[in-house]
Amino acid sequence: MFFLRKTHKASIGLSLVGVIIEYFDYALYGFLATEITAHFFPHHSIKNGLLNTFAIFAMGSVAKPFGNIVFARIGDHKGRAQVIRIGLWGLLISTLGLGLIPSYDTWGIWSLIGLIICRFIQGAVIGGQTDGIRLLITEHIGPRLKHFSHGIMGASSSIGIFMAAYAAGRMHHFPHLHWQDLYLMGASLCFVLVILRHWIVDSSIFVNAKKKMKTPISTRDLFWKNKALFLIVVFVMGTNGGIYHFFAIFLNSYTTDLMQIFTQEEGAQISTLVSMGYAIGGLLLGGIIDVFNRDRICWIIFIGLILCCLSLCYVLVTHTFSSLLFFGLGFFLSGSSMPILVTVISHLPVRNRYRFLGFSHVMGSLIFSGTTPLISTRLFHLNWYLPIVWLYVLLFLYMGSTYALFKQKKRMD
Repeated sequence: MFFLRKTHKASIGLSLVGVIIEYFDYALYGFLATEITAHFFPHHSIKNGLLNTFAIFAMGSVAKPFGNIVFARIGDHKGRAQVIRIGLWGLLISTLGLGLIPSYDTWGIWSLIGLIICRFIQGAVIGGQTDGIRLLITEHIGPRLKHFSHGIMGASSSIGIFMAAYAAGRMHHFPHLHWQDLYLMGASLCFVLVILRHWIVDSSIFVNAKKKMKTPISTRDLFWKNKALFLIVVFVMGTNGGIYHFFAIFLNSYTTDLMQIFTQEEGAQISTLVSMGYAIGGLLLGGIIDVFNRDRICWIIFIGLILCCLSLCYVLVTHTFSSLLFFGLGFFLSGSSMPILVTVISHLPVRNRYRFLGFSHVMGSLIFSGTTPLISTRLFHLNWYLPIVWLYVLLFLYMGSTYALFKQKKRMD
């Protein structure tokens, strides 16, 4: 990215740092599910407590559409940078709150209310500004590295998730470190970014589009004209996130607390390996797709993803921990998402992208992604193998909706 101006590099750099901190703060909840259960649901069994914890985890996905409605409108009308500046304050307040809320034994029902409010604010911020940051980065970099720019975004979010998984896994080695201290660390990092937020500016692509188009198309007309594409993107983005949440969030608790197949340390390594694979896959495969034949590489990526999901049964039955499997899942899942994002964005005008991509993304998250840990935990209460069935349902829907997206692309072309 040596061809970019200093202002562009500063905006991209600070935005990426913001994504890392944002996903570190947001993902901690899933990796600390056992500790959060003991803190807020001390009088429940581990199974019922985790069910309640993941129900509140899903609250983040419920909040995402509300945040997106507000932030995406600002982003298409005023600019992506304005959204990031506002969102940082919401992230700071909610993360700080999670680090300070007393236990249920101290505050009673008010501790649960505080937990829900903070989680709701976090979800609203994530749902509102994540795709705005994605668009700001891709518009700054331009079309020369369109897949790689999405890979950078995916890698940054995975680095944040990786840091959260690593911190949660290592926390047990430091007896004086409380789980809420991790949230206070995240809030401190967010505060530094709030101070530096004015260095983030919009791209020349957005500025020029704003000059040419004084008022973006109305939201109702935008979705009505692209209703088929909207439905497809909801499924494809939602199921992609659902598969990721299954492996990176739910599988940790499933293989340790529920099934007792792996140790707590091995369970934490699953999340770490998936996040690491997602980060490396985004950078490496993004660059490869920009240089070589996209269709052929996409076939290889999807075959790799299918094989990883099918191999999970062998791992669970034989109680064999496979670093290669969990890393490969994140690697191929990241690679499969980039052509999807490029396809969607390329068919939308600059000042209509944020509302369409953002809302379809958060609706997919609400239906499939953020609810996957809750659905999987509930299915486990019925039978131990049903969460695996749900994973394969997500994979089937993901493959089918991806195929439908590229068929839709040919019709639009």
